[in-house]
Amino acid sequence: MTVIVMTLAGKGVKLLVNAEETPLSVKSKASKKLEFRPSEKIKLFGYGKELQDDISLAMQNVRPNSILHVVRTEVHLWPKAQKLPGEDKALRPPGAFRKKADLSVKDGHVFLMEYCEERPLLLANAGMGARLCTYYQKTSPTDQTAISLRSNNDGLGTVLAIEPADKSPFLGDVRSGSQQSCLETNMYRAPAFPHKLASTDYLLVRSPKGMLSLRRIDKLYAVGQ
Repeated sequence: MTVIVMTLAGKGVKLLVNAEETPLSVKSKASKKLEFRPSEKIKLFGYGKELQDDISLAMQNVRPNSILHVVRTEVHLWPKAQKLPGEDKALRPPGAFRKKADLSVKDGHVFLMEYCEERPLLLANAGMGARLCTYYQKTSPTDQTAISLRSNNDGLGTVLAIEPADKSPFLGDVRSGSQQSCLETNMYRAPAFPHKLASTDYLLVRSPKGMLSLRRIDKLYAVGQ
């Protein structure tokens, strides 16, 4: 019978198998076409349940044309000090991110920003640029605090000053002498609020080929009105 074996990334292959074969045999057949080693720790799922390696497909209710999913379970640990892109590598468009593969968390710092609008009018696609900004509301026309914030920038992004007579760039007001960070795109300007990171929280990353890696998170924000 024919079964379809797919990765979590959506790549699939049709295999001709015998109903009395075991999932172990199916994984061996699929390994070359789906680019994983037979020795890798791989689980096979069908109908939402993990298939046992030593029990036949027929005994586990695998029918002709069933879709089976292979899932890599081995997790690779990335070093605590993430390497930064080389000095000759562009950090922003148009020089950076020319290929989909460049949109990766393999190197550089990672900021997680959870967009929490209740009814978002617009949503950004993957790869669309955004800018982290911090607005400071001046107490008087001579207030120079924004300059000191720029020189002592600690994850504030681009620091912009609001004159006392100017309107707030947000739906709500920024109090005099206060600052508010936000995420800006060509579509929206949404306030960003830093959250404390738990020491037990890490980022689980899945590559296009399904390889799992674990790395640290540098900062965490909730974003939205």
